[in-house]
Parts: sequence; C-alpha cells; structure tokens
Amino acid sequence: MTDRKSKFAGLAGALRDKSGKGPAAPKKIAKSQDKETYAQTTVYLHRTNVYNPLQSALASKRIEYSQLVEDLLADWLSKQQTLNV
Repeated sequence: MTDRKSKFAGLAGALRDKSGKGPAAPKKIAKSQDKETYAQTTVYLHRTNVYNPLQSALASKRIEYSQLVEDLLADWLSKQQTLNV
C-alpha cells in the first residue's frame, strides 16, 4: 500500500495563507481536562427550588453553570477582601 496524499491536502493551508489569518489557533482544552487551572467541586442544591429553575434559566441565556458559579464566587471573594481592608 502506498502513502498518497490527497490532492486537496495543502488547500486549507494555502487558503489560510491567502486570507492572512495564519495558522489555526491551538485547540482549547476542556475545563475537565485542565487540572492545573480548574478544580472540580460538588454542591448540593434543592432540586425543586433551585436546581430545576437554575437549569432552565442557564439554558435560556446560554450560560455554563460553572461560569455562573465562578463569576459569583469571584465577586463574593472580591467583596470579602474589601471588607477586611
């Protein structure tokens, strides 16, 4: 069996060079795979009063749960630092 490259193998690179965008950006690592930056945690939420309505609200606004929690906790930590100064 011979190793033959497709006649279109260089097309993507040529189009990228022509557009001036350069090489493609490196693939983003998922939070679950980026152990140096992110830590997994567990929270227990009341299913009826909090969890179900939260899931609906997040889906309608297209926000990730982890991003909401991170933003809220970062804001809380920032406020704690100003109170302790």
